[in-house]
Amino acid sequence: MAPQPRRPLEEALETELHRFERATVRVWTIVGAVLLVCALAYAAVVAPLLGLALTVLCAGYLIWYVWLWWRLSKGPPGRALEAAIVVGEIAMPWCAFGLLLATRGVPYAVGSWLPPMVFCGLIVSNAV
Repeated sequence: MAPQPRRPLEEALETELHRFERATVRVWTIVGAVLLVCALAYAAVVAPLLGLALTVLCAGYLIWYVWLWWRLSKGPPGRALEAAIVVGEIAMPWCAFGLLLATRGVPYAVGSWLPPMVFCGLIVSNAV
């Protein structure tokens, strides 16, 4: 069997990617906790219905990231967990949009969603 010179490099890359994933999940856990507190404050001061709905959403994502942090401490994720992570991260903004839609209605949801998306699209289109 021929030597595999790339094998040590691939193992090192896998190790570093796993460390990066754990660090990213740790940051998202902290952000989730801060957003949970902000959602509770929003419910208490500004709009109770929207604030409570955001609190439920933030609590769900905080629980997800705490579990994910625990799971990644056990070792690298498998293919199924990697797919679940991608789906969860893709669903996050759409869940927030659905929440705005359900609690505030179409004009508010589209008005708060569309301008940032157009701005982001302009930045991306000018950068590429």
